[in-house]
Amino acid sequence: MSISLRGIRPDFETIPQLLRKRAATHGDAALTVCGERRNFAALDQLSDDLARGLASRGIGRGDRVAILLPNCIEQALLWFAAAKLGAIAAPLNIALGPVDLAYSLADVGPAMLVTDESGFQRLGNIDRAALKGICLVSASTALTPGTIPIAELYLRIGAKLPNVSNPGDTCCIIYTGGTTGMPKGVQLSHFYYIVAAYRWAEALAVTSIDHHYSVLQFYHIGIRSNAIISPLVNGYSSTIDLWFSVRNYWSRVRETGATIIDPMGTMFTLLYQQPTSSLDKAHKVRAAWGATAMLPPGIASGFAERFGIHLVPTFGGTEIGGSAVVNTPIGTPHHEGTNGRANGWCELQIFDDNDSPLPTDTVGQIVVRPTIPFSMMNGYHNAAARTVECWRNLWFHTGDLGSLDSDGYLSFVGRQAHWLRRRSENISAYEVESAIAAHPSVKEVIVVGVPSELGEDEVKAFVLPAADSAVTPEEIVHWCEQRLAKFKVPRFIEFVTDFPRSAAKQEIERHKLKAMSNEGAWDRQREGA
Repeated sequence: MSISLRGIRPDFETIPQLLRKRAATHGDAALTVCGERRNFAALDQLSDDLARGLASRGIGRGDRVAILLPNCIEQALLWFAAAKLGAIAAPLNIALGPVDLAYSLADVGPAMLVTDESGFQRLGNIDRAALKGICLVSASTALTPGTIPIAELYLRIGAKLPNVSNPGDTCCIIYTGGTTGMPKGVQLSHFYYIVAAYRWAEALAVTSIDHHYSVLQFYHIGIRSNAIISPLVNGYSSTIDLWFSVRNYWSRVRETGATIIDPMGTMFTLLYQQPTSSLDKAHKVRAAWGATAMLPPGIASGFAERFGIHLVPTFGGTEIGGSAVVNTPIGTPHHEGTNGRANGWCELQIFDDNDSPLPTDTVGQIVVRPTIPFSMMNGYHNAAARTVECWRNLWFHTGDLGSLDSDGYLSFVGRQAHWLRRRSENISAYEVESAIAAHPSVKEVIVVGVPSELGEDEVKAFVLPAADSAVTPEEIVHWCEQRLAKFKVPRFIEFVTDFPRSAAKQEIERHKLKAMSNEGAWDRQREGA
């Protein structure tokens, strides 16, 4: 192996190499998704079979396989199979509205689409000319004309699969919200995931007797890095459920014997708000990642104390390596209130608006760059100009604000104005604004994030109606529901006659809108709309 990972030379540099190795050394450890258990040996064998089937349909190196599925074992097998062919998995958010879905599919440009019957019904009039097939996971026979049942793609007999992947090859495209425009497809390499698994292992001090429990979704980066590749790299088992359930969460933690969990954002708040119980500490969990940014004061510390779980402070992002690019490993010194340090996994700086480093304890934009090859994104899919802009002056600009203390500990402060985070989902204010602005009764609209009672943001739209318009909040919500994913639809709508503007450039001052009370706004949650 040729790549050094902080002095270590891993036994594998690609996902196919990892699967082969762990099938031989830890074949009995297992991944269980929604009740379907496959040990590591079976994951390797079944993904071989599926790769032969995909190849028989013309899928090969560089092709993209779009996946529109809820959590299921096929999500992992399709990713592994595509990787073995040098192809690229592109999981899509199943909550996407028609406009979002059409955009994402057009942007991916898949050679094949894998979905279920529910997803198939949502495809509408997408262009199928370039598709080498639409595969239905839930069908045992081709009940729908023009589709392939996934059972036909598992080919046990066939040629041995050649090694066609390199460490820096893109193996996955994850769509994430951005500061402007529609969601961006982040191209991630094989070695990106290997590095993320080693970093996760260091931060949480994992061993082969651990068990990871997750309710995150396959179209997010966290589940793939933390609940799939890290267990494979480090030889322990994991369980992934369909959705997050407040009511059933702790019973599932106990049933699985989990020692590591990964609730995210407002999940911490919802779990902490449940009535106290004599079973609060009746579990085996020893650690969780500290994805607690933007939560109300006291939630993170209260959660850790009440449930007896160590929260590992972290900071990360899809483009820069995943969930724990910055962290404080268990058992090492920590500065209270910070997100931890880079620990050699990357270079970390705080820049002003002119990309000059700021003094310690001064808030500016958080920028990073890799110290290990292929440990950050390869680029944005179909967006070379965006890639160059975000990597200007050879630093990745995260769009997040923070400061560094004299010992290099990072304190995350907040997000720049055009980026919202709701229920652990990234939302582009520009995208929501574009949808609302297309309404014939809207002259202008500004969307901001306002604090949620649960932590993170709620979406608020300030709407300047067109002249003589009688548009109502309900109409705007209905309009959005036809065009946007459910989590992007505004909760608050406030009609205005103008926007606060700067004296010099007459630019809309979003920070003033964010600071306004919601008392005069229409509240979709309160109205039950």
